[in-house]
Amino acid sequence: MMRQIPKTISDPELVSARLGEIGLCRAGLLEVVQASLVGRYDAVPNDPIGTAGHRSRQFGTRRMRDIYLGRGWERNTDTNIDSIRHAESGARVIFQNAERPLCGVDLPRAASSKGQASKDLVESSGQLHMSRLFDADHNPYDAPDRADEIAGETPFNAAFYLFVHPTKAGEVTAELAAPNGVGSDGNFDGFFERIHLIKTGDQSWSIEDDFQDDDGGDSGQELAVEVTRK
Repeated sequence: MMRQIPKTISDPELVSARLGEIGLCRAGLLEVVQASLVGRYDAVPNDPIGTAGHRSRQFGTRRMRDIYLGRGWERNTDTNIDSIRHAESGARVIFQNAERPLCGVDLPRAASSKGQASKDLVESSGQLHMSRLFDADHNPYDAPDRADEIAGETPFNAAFYLFVHPTKAGEVTAELAAPNGVGSDGNFDGFFERIHLIKTGDQSWSIEDDFQDDDGGDSGQELAVEVTRK
């Protein structure tokens, strides 16, 4: 079987629309990214190895739950992996430190090896089934008549990973991506969908979208995220 080309969403308006379909918003996810950086930069050289990554995940996961619990999402620890889970669709979002810059040609790579628990989570979320729609003889990008049909079939209960990659120069990239599975190398084995959030070279984040109430109304809560280099 051929590894499919991920459906990639980069245009800001399309990103916002797609996140809304999932039950998320860019403003909220950027708050999570910011919180993860606070945790990472709280680590000092005398801390044990891995402290920066651990605190990044801890602070990111905590903020994600602070924002989304009660907005259609609930706390979830299936297969002992901390996430949020949408109460209706079953979709899950997991915070993930990345090994390399995001939103580029290279596919996201997790900074830590993925084991059986991650494999079980991804496969139970429907990605493995969806990846079988693609084979060496049928790529949706070569079949315009079915491109929209197949590209739009991200599993309704997908496991999305919020990848965050900071650089020593103080920049950060981030994307939300749904993996197909976990390979024998202990990392994600391709992706079904990638949603770009912060691209290389972004010097500041401007957030204009507000959180929405469950009925689609404006909650009146505006977010402004500013990241300073450290």
